[in-house]
Formats: sequence, C-alpha cells, structure tokens
Amino acid sequence: MKRPLDSRFLCFLEKELSLPADASALAIGPHHEALSSEDLSLLPITLWKHQLVTIDQLGSMLDWLTNVRSPSVPSPSVPGPLPFTEPPLQTLPPLQTL
Repeated sequence: MKRPLDSRFLCFLEKELSLPADASALAIGPHHEALSSEDLSLLPITLWKHQLVTIDQLGSMLDWLTNVRSPSVPSPSVPGPLPFTEPPLQTLPPLQTL
C-alpha cells in the first residue's frame, strides 16, 4: 500500500534534509490530519520563510514535490533564443510637397 504524499514528504524532510520533526510540525501547525495537497505545496515556502531551511534545501523540496507528483512528465525544455532575421525593407512612396 502506498503511503500518502504528506507522510512521504515529511519522511524526505527528516531523512534526506535532516530537518527536525519539530520544524515541520511548527510549519504545519495543529492541522496535520487535514493537510491538503495545496497545503503541502506551501510547506517548503513556509519553512524557508521562517528560516528553518536553506535556499538549497528549499530547491530540493520543490524538486521532490515536482518529481513525485508527476514523475512521468518530463520537465519542460527551455528553447534557445530564436534566430533574428531582419524584416525586409519596405519602399515608401515619395513625399508629396504641399
């Protein structure tokens, strides 16, 4: 049986990032049982906002959430710059004097 996303994420925080359980409990608050997927998405930012994680740990958490939620969807590739081509010059009719 697959564990819920929130318990897998909290396990990741404790084991991979060595984040104390107290820190995640502080960020989650008293509503752990009602933790929605949206709340889970806000947890990394909440931890960072309260200076409980570094910017590198924040990146790891966001990567983990992205990969776990959609592992089969590849990351979008960023296209390189488009080649620049000058538009053709347009010839204008001669100016008429008044």
